[in-house]
Amino acid sequence: MRAATALLPAVSATLLAGCGDSDSRTDGKASNTPRPSPSTESTPASPTQPTALAIGEPYRWTHPATPENVATSGISTVIGYEQPVSVRNWPADATDAENPEWIAVEVKVCNDNGDDITVFQTPWSLGFRDDTRVETRGLIGSGLPKPEYPVDGGTLRPGDCLRGKIPFVVEKGQRPDRIIYQGGEIGPVEWAVPAS
Repeated sequence: MRAATALLPAVSATLLAGCGDSDSRTDGKASNTPRPSPSTESTPASPTQPTALAIGEPYRWTHPATPENVATSGISTVIGYEQPVSVRNWPADATDAENPEWIAVEVKVCNDNGDDITVFQTPWSLGFRDDTRVETRGLIGSGLPKPEYPVDGGTLRPGDCLRGKIPFVVEKGQRPDRIIYQGGEIGPVEWAVPAS
């Protein structure tokens, strides 16, 4: 039930990063290479972790022009977080949680200029302190918090905005620490979930 995804504009790319340890020895023998004293040894700079935005704080994004598309820019924002929320009339198989607790994340995406973009629920997920994620279940219908964010895609022309609530379900008592937006050339971007 836990994983992650993203906003799907006309342009899409995936970036991967890797880490390795080139100093590690695997032969079990001591090295004869002299090591600098601790006072002169340089410490590699730690990679900077992006700071999570506050709920309500917008993230401005830009997709560069390609031969097929013009440059497109806009804003994505988490504008609300509710836990728990009341969900009515959902069958037990709508979730695999034994004691489900529903969450509603209200988001808003604006297409400022450029090409049309298509937005979905799937770019959004919840992140937890134990490095796990929960994806949206892709649900819409009566009984869920309104207004609903599109599951099948909503097209935004330049100048358009769309806001709505995305439902998530977790085990009762679980609380994410961040909301994650990732897709195409955007992200991951994170918003901090308040402690309570």
